[in-house]
Amino acid sequence: MSAETIEWLNTNSMIGNIENRDKYKHMGWGIQWDEAAGKNKTWWETDGFQNGYVGPIPVSEVERVLFNWEPVETEIMHKRRDGIDETTCDSVDGIGPFRWVPSERFKGIMHPHTEHEFQTVGIESYKVHSYKEWLVDNLSKLVDGDVGVSTAGLLRQGGVAYVCVEMPESIEIAGMDIRPQLMAATSIDGTKATTYKATTQIPVCDNTLDLALSMTDTGIYKVRHSSNSLGKLANARDALGIIYKQAEDMQGFIESLADVDVTDAQFRAIVNGIKPVPQMETNIKGGKTVVTNQRAITIAENTQADLRRLWTSDERVTPWNGTLLGAFQAANTWHNHMRSNSDNGVERTMTSALSNATAKFDREFFTIIGGLDIKVPDTLSALV
Repeated sequence: MSAETIEWLNTNSMIGNIENRDKYKHMGWGIQWDEAAGKNKTWWETDGFQNGYVGPIPVSEVERVLFNWEPVETEIMHKRRDGIDETTCDSVDGIGPFRWVPSERFKGIMHPHTEHEFQTVGIESYKVHSYKEWLVDNLSKLVDGDVGVSTAGLLRQGGVAYVCVEMPESIEIAGMDIRPQLMAATSIDGTKATTYKATTQIPVCDNTLDLALSMTDTGIYKVRHSSNSLGKLANARDALGIIYKQAEDMQGFIESLADVDVTDAQFRAIVNGIKPVPQMETNIKGGKTVVTNQRAITIAENTQADLRRLWTSDERVTPWNGTLLGAFQAANTWHNHMRSNSDNGVERTMTSALSNATAKFDREFFTIIGGLDIKVPDTLSALV
């Protein structure tokens, strides 16, 4: 299950350009059944979600709703016993008298309101990256033109934060709308370096696509939480292609996928490559033959059924059925929204994008394609 509750995300997630997302209602990951529509509501449609904006999210709103606090540094205390007796001690435990002494090497990072303890770090070696400075102030220095904040949120009880900027209108390529984005993320719980990353959001399925730029390091810029990390932002603009170059690259990628025909038989082979059904393994128990790997068999069979259903009847995939774009869309949608039992699609999708898990899976998809009798154009040859 997710580390965050839906209640947390309703308060600590924001989404902009709602007006331009209306036609994608019910198409993303669902958390609430809509009886009238006969489908699940997407996360930003639910009654409990209040942080939606018709246009781009004002920066002042991001600061007001999410980044209205700063983490605090706390002392790490140790029990010292050398030269301490009951007349000079702070207290006595089962071992004997002791005095509380602050650590000279380590400090704690804590939420000022909830007092949630994020992590213990070196006093001199670790630099806290303020969400306001590194996600709001710095991001505004990296973008040009007609772009604005599209999504923002806190994860892991405030230990991870992200802000995405994008153009307000989708770009249509091969009948698919895409939204090139620049994602900025950082953490105060030690789980993420400060990262500025070019990605593409596909509104029809709430997927994040970064494969085209993940083939090199040109789309990602990371800053470690070290005492020397400040002052490196000037390099980020050169390291990132930024949103407009992202749109050009993604157009060629998607059009190439749409030009490749994939038959139903070939798609079944792709499904077998993604999740092969293992051979049955048996053992004798109590004089009876039992299948010892039935759970693995069931999981694989269910996965294959989900992928085939996406290919044949899901509106997030069927417009591109019969093409490599449709096969890729089916696999990518399954990976983003169906492989996990988590009810928190926001956290799952953002965490996968930040950790490159989505890009890794997408590369594995093309490795499977390379082993099949599917001819791809030269523009995709580097992937297979």
